[in-house]
Amino acid sequence: MTVPPGSGTLKFVAQGPNGVTSTVTVTLTVQGPATFYGLHGITVTDGSTIFGGALYAGAGGQVSIGNDATVGSIFSLSPVLLHDRTTVSVIDTNAGLTQGSTDHIGSILTTRPTFPAFPSPSAQFTGTKTETFGPDGSFTLAPGQYGPLTVYSRAKLTLSAGNYEFTSFDLEPQAVLVVPSAGSEAVHVFVKNSVIYRGSTTIAGGTLAPLYLAYFGSAAVTIESVFLGTVVAPNASLNLQSLNGAGSYQGEFFAAQVTTLAPHSNVIPDAFTCK
Repeated sequence: MTVPPGSGTLKFVAQGPNGVTSTVTVTLTVQGPATFYGLHGITVTDGSTIFGGALYAGAGGQVSIGNDATVGSIFSLSPVLLHDRTTVSVIDTNAGLTQGSTDHIGSILTTRPTFPAFPSPSAQFTGTKTETFGPDGSFTLAPGQYGPLTVYSRAKLTLSAGNYEFTSFDLEPQAVLVVPSAGSEAVHVFVKNSVIYRGSTTIAGGTLAPLYLAYFGSAAVTIESVFLGTVVAPNASLNLQSLNGAGSYQGEFFAAQVTTLAPHSNVIPDAFTCK
């Protein structure tokens, strides 16, 4: 039997030889893969929808769910604040819950939640060569260690399966990273100092493809276009900017703090295979 993330009740009924029955009821909580994992808190803005995914928040911050927002499960070591008309399937927190008006909550637990492991990427950052790719051109770059990377608007940069290390990463609007696989994170990008993500990642045919992006700096990271894959930023705030109806964010997002900046953002949970 497959059980989706959430909370429910299991009822066990035993019957003896004389026909007498005894019933035991237990609560079952299933933790799904993380959609958001904020080491120190999560903010979901008004009207945003997290489609069935799990939100994990460590101590030292707050989980704030905006007006009319819909999320799946919340597991938090920080206080949880619900604004008005929120919808949440499960809340498990031992740090306190403040409800708004006309909230819809499936179940509330006050036990100390357990958490999956937070990713621990590692990189050396010994490269220094600057890589700049101008507008409207098509280029290739082999896996390796580099200095700053800039991909200007309308440039197309093809990457191969493997690891790339950059001191900074700047993907401008309409710039495209072309990767080998639409089904797995074949390309891993590690960034030391700063990330600008305004373009997109696709396979050669143009289909949106997943990217694994690990960032080691402390300045806030803002993803400003449709993103598919995994972002890991253990030392920084991660902000998902408005897509203005152009699509959804899809994947897993790990950071010191995770925020959806714009109202009415959509986030779809998806745990990709790294290869």
